[in-house]
Amino acid sequence: MIIPPKQLRSAQQDLDVLFKPSELMGEVAALKSLQFMERLRREVKTPNGSKVYFSEKANNSFHRLFTIVSLVLPSKQSLEPEDIYAGCKTVLGRWYEQDGSRSAEVYINEVESVVALLVSDHKFYSALAGLAFEGFDELEVGKVSFHRPRLEVLETSVAQDGLAEMAWREMNYGLWITVRITGSWAYAERRFFEHVKVTCGLLALAFTTTLERGGAAVRLIPSIEGRFRPGATTWFSVESHSNNLHLKTSYDGFQRLNLKRDHVESLLTCDWFRELTRIGQLDFGNDVEQAVRRGLYWFFDAQTDNSIEMKFVKYWSCIECIFSIGKIGVTGKIRRGITSLLTYGGYHFSNPGEWEVLDRRVSKLYDLRSSAVHDARYDHISMKDVVDVSKWAAFVIMEVSMLITGGFTTRKKLQEEVDRLQKFHLSRQPDN
Repeated sequence: MIIPPKQLRSAQQDLDVLFKPSELMGEVAALKSLQFMERLRREVKTPNGSKVYFSEKANNSFHRLFTIVSLVLPSKQSLEPEDIYAGCKTVLGRWYEQDGSRSAEVYINEVESVVALLVSDHKFYSALAGLAFEGFDELEVGKVSFHRPRLEVLETSVAQDGLAEMAWREMNYGLWITVRITGSWAYAERRFFEHVKVTCGLLALAFTTTLERGGAAVRLIPSIEGRFRPGATTWFSVESHSNNLHLKTSYDGFQRLNLKRDHVESLLTCDWFRELTRIGQLDFGNDVEQAVRRGLYWFFDAQTDNSIEMKFVKYWSCIECIFSIGKIGVTGKIRRGITSLLTYGGYHFSNPGEWEVLDRRVSKLYDLRSSAVHDARYDHISMKDVVDVSKWAAFVIMEVSMLITGGFTTRKKLQEEVDRLQKFHLSRQPDN
């Protein structure tokens, strides 16, 4: 582990503060001077069960030390900040019971030894409603696998009495999504949620490009935190003159799209699908790759939403991820970006003769979006509006993915390409 000398000196200074008796308190003193939550934040437990509390100065030193440790640990990429925070306090607790060297370098190495034990392989599973396979059993999208429920996964696991049976009852529907991730449990769970959302967003995008009703016809809902297994909703009415009862049940929650083997084979060979799979599963990525990942997330979130207004706004968010650079002239950038890429992009969503029509439609629907966001309107958006914006979002993301393969790394470069396409279009007009 190589630690820059400046950071090592800073860490040593803060570690020295953390061992000054005048900057530490016992439990009785902490009870008298600190509120409950503040007491918990400043608490360090030792292996024998006693508790030590930081003074204000020591607390500041600890947080600076934690920041440095978070930057230099070899295993930091596989951990969450709370894992490192707990590891820093664990080692401090040990050292408060020991005599010996108070070297910052040794301290950081011991923290690494503690947190490295948290890192292991985890295979996460979630159920997915809204999609069914025809003629095949498993689909692999990069690191993410979709397959039919497998009881043997639970039967071969080690679980307390009844836990496996309960898990099967809860998850025996739809398809299962699974990803293998290396890291602490907290890190792996977060990355699992990210993979599921982005990959479901990618599949929803693929369906949107081919379905007549676009993103309004797709609803892929995984059973992960913040999402609920879909179900039917029921309501009724009573007619005043006849007293007749009218019962209505909506099965929108059980909407399911069928994916056939030949569709899968075609999809997996698409350049844009392969590129979006790569981008979606990156840990970091450049400016434009990060924008596309955000776009896939918002595509996922839009298609899961029940509210027509929120679907509309969120599909616009997919587009804004790409074109909203800076705070000046955003509306113009979005209009030019959509119209240029959809007209002159490789997938030919529109044609040059429809430039003005498309431009006016983009302007009108962005005004509707602004009314929803800034004026809190909720009764002015039609399903056709949602369909149009969902398709624009899907094709814009596809076009940008192909520009990335061509070497584009920043949204500024994308904007320059948009400007070039607009100038090219204007040069072809009869009055120029």
